[in-house]
Formats: sequence, C-alpha cells, structure tokens
Amino acid sequence: MNNDEGINSMSALPFDIQSGTETFEGAGSVEVTFDRPFAKRPSVIIALSSFMVDLDPVGGFVCRVTADDVTEKGFTARFRPEGRPLTATASWIAHS
Repeated sequence: MNNDEGINSMSALPFDIQSGTETFEGAGSVEVTFDRPFAKRPSVIIALSSFMVDLDPVGGFVCRVTADDVTEKGFTARFRPEGRPLTATASWIAHS
C-alpha cells in the first residue's frame, strides 16, 4: 500500500470517526455540530481531559460530563460540577 491509499484516506475506512474538545466555565452545556453528518446516529464517548477547581474550603469534589441528545448532526455536551466553581475541558470521539 502506498501513501495515497488505504488508512491515509478517511473515506476509505468502513466507519466514520470525528472528534473534538469543548471548554466549560462552570456548569452548562455546549451544542456540538459535527463537521459532517453521520449516515446514522453515532456513539459518542466524552471524558474530562482537564479541570481546575477552587479547593477552599477543603472538601469533596464531584462532577459529571455527558453527551446527550445525540443525532447524526451533533449532540449536547453537558458539564455538571457540584459545589465549586470550575473550568473544565472535555474531549469527545464520535463513531459509527
């Protein structure tokens, strides 16, 4: 296989993958639109890639990041910290 064939061309793969990163300033949601629509509703994996939290006063910390309302065209990325102001970055991968 030369450099002009196969894995180097995403259109040659039997599946579609797109990815991105979203930033949150406290609790909230971000409407994510895929660069190109999927042929069918994709699976989306989303995870925190970084966060900064105010630790004063000292205590526990809980947060949730979810991919909701997934369609062929996009999804809603939601971030829910509990108890403290926070800036966070979440990375996602969608595939079908």
